Formats: sequence, C-alpha cells, structure tokens
Amino acid sequence: MPTEPIKDFPSLTEIEDHLTKQSHRPPGKTPWTRYVTGALIILILVLAVKMALPQNKAVVKAGSGSVSGTVVNALLTPVPAVVFVLNSELATVSRADDGVFTLGNIPSGPQKVIVGYNGMGREFLVNVETGKTIAMGQIQVETTQVPSGQ
Repeated sequence: MPTEPIKDFPSLTEIEDHLTKQSHRPPGKTPWTRYVTGALIILILVLAVKMALPQNKAVVKAGSGSVSGTVVNALLTPVPAVVFVLNSELATVSRADDGVFTLGNIPSGPQKVIVGYNGMGREFLVNVETGKTIAMGQIQVETTQVPSGQ
C-alpha cells in the first residue's frame, strides 16, 4: 500500500531539522531565565537556612540581670522553694537553711518569676534591668496541710 504525504504537514525530516536549529544557540548567549531561576533558588536556600536556625529570643534582648530574695513559710521559717522564670529554662532552688536565692542571666525587661513550694506557687511580675540584681525581698509561700491518716 503506497503512502502519500499529508498536504500542508511537514515531513519527519523537516521537523528534525527545525528542532536541531532551535537547540543550537550561538556561543555566549544565555537566556535571562537561567539567571532569574538561579537567583530564586539561592533566595529559597537562604530563607530555608534562616528558618531552620533556632530563634532564641532571650539572646536577642539587650542584656540580662538577676533577681534575689528569701523564701519563708507562714511561720517565717526558711524553705527550699523552686524559683523560675516563666517560659524559660532558668530556675534555682532557695537554700533550706536560710531561704535565700539568686537567679541570674534573666533577659532584661518584664519577666514573670514563679516561686513554688509544696504544690503551691506565687507569680511575680519583675522588671529586670541590665547588669542589676532586683531584690524581691522576703517571699512568704503558702503550704498545704495534708489531713492526718492520709
């Protein structure tokens, strides 16, 4: 069965010649899209690295300070209470013999200091100043009484 070419349709040889001509660019001519694509890839990598790094807001704040005080119970007896800064890993325990504590490296600015003892806690809003120790004074904590026999 004889084959006849379709009218107004290029032959396979003509298509190959056309593709060969398109793939050969003159040397030194790079399309601008390569530059734009490269720049976008670099931008995406920079943003990905920045987002992957930990964001420690305490380091960003200018300076740090300390708080100190004495923790006692209702009978004014010193107690070993836990003292920590809310939303941080900063914590200490007041000494059992005199109830004194000092907590340092607190980022400057308003901070919530929690003093907890025997399941009870008190919250204090303290404005920490760079290079200074804020004296919180004597802090009296409440204690819970466990009924006898339990």
